[in-house]
Amino acid sequence: MKQNLYKVGFILSIILGLSACSSVNNKWNVNNSWCKDTDEVTNTTEIVTLSTDALFKFDGASFAAILPEAKEELIKLTNTLNNSQIKIAKIIIVGHTDKLGSDDYNYRLGLARATTIKNYLINAGIETNYVVESKGKLEPITSTCDNSQSFDKVKACLQPDRRVELHIEKIK
Repeated sequence: MKQNLYKVGFILSIILGLSACSSVNNKWNVNNSWCKDTDEVTNTTEIVTLSTDALFKFDGASFAAILPEAKEELIKLTNTLNNSQIKIAKIIIVGHTDKLGSDDYNYRLGLARATTIKNYLINAGIETNYVVESKGKLEPITSTCDNSQSFDKVKACLQPDRRVELHIEKIK
């Protein structure tokens, strides 16, 4: 008899354990650590790429080095972000550079550009969590630029590498 009670108790505990994450007619609100959150919010990330040659003067990173056309684009972006009904969880701002210059210099330049954009967004009223990063010259887009050409031609060829990316994580 006692052995049968143990078996029944064991079977009931397995059934309860397996059903602990479900709710019957929403009457039970079970929240165990092993249960998947069914109300879990999934975020989406949109990547906005800003060309730094269109954004900053060549080799510049300060707010004063932002070109007039780029200021218009930044105003449009901030207006869109401020006026949308979408909530932003986080914006990761990543500065990239071309291969010209040392690793250290390019890292610092990418970081300075990303920080300038972060400060611009904050001043424009975009309230969210920010992460500022620099990839320097580690993630080029170009692969066919010929270093034997004139500096101006190489600089023009490498232009796509000089960019700032905004990874805008939106809450659904």
